[in-house]
Amino acid sequence: MGFVELGVLFKNGILKLAALAMILFSTLFYGYEILSLYYEIIPFMYFLGFMAVLFGAIGIVFGLGIIQLKHTFGNFATLTGAAEIFMSTLLITVVLALIGYFVLTIVILLQIIFLYKVLEKLKA
Repeated sequence: MGFVELGVLFKNGILKLAALAMILFSTLFYGYEILSLYYEIIPFMYFLGFMAVLFGAIGIVFGLGIIQLKHTFGNFATLTGAAEIFMSTLLITVVLALIGYFVLTIVILLQIIFLYKVLEKLKA
């Protein structure tokens, strides 16, 4: 079960929209990264800064969507959403984006544990 399905299942439009936006922009990001091996349309450093701001903005919305699940999944949903918002805020600043990428590792682990807890709760 992923975050898009979670958004559909719990009628959380913000989570569903943010998850779909992340999928879309990740696809565009990696597509451009492959294309930039042959053609450099935009200088890569500008592109990375733009993507950091874009993913930061989407991540804040994504974190808010996870926090909305706190009534169903308790404090861990709040913790995961708050960590996502913190990491996304670091990305938006661009200057602190490098720190944000290190925090991303922790956020991904929290998201995996959160999805596991969701699966456990749905099985019960």
